[in-house]
Amino acid sequence: MFEDLFTYMKSLEVILNLSPHLIYPGHGPVVDEAVEKIKEYIEHRNLREKQVCYFLILLMVNIV
Repeated sequence: MFEDLFTYMKSLEVILNLSPHLIYPGHGPVVDEAVEKIKEYIEHRNLREKQVCYFLILLMVNIV
C-alpha cells in the first residue's frame, strides 16, 4: 500500500522499466500484457491528477 501518489507513480515507472510479461495485481486476474497495463495505469493517474488540478483552478477563480 502506498501513502502518496508520488511513491505509487515511481513504483509503476520502476516496474515498467523491468518490461515484465506478467503482473500479479493485488486484486483481479493476472495481467498478461503487463507493459500495456502499466502504461494504462500511468495514463489514468496522470489524467485524474490533471482533472483535480483543473477543478482546483476553477475553485480559485470562483467558477464552480
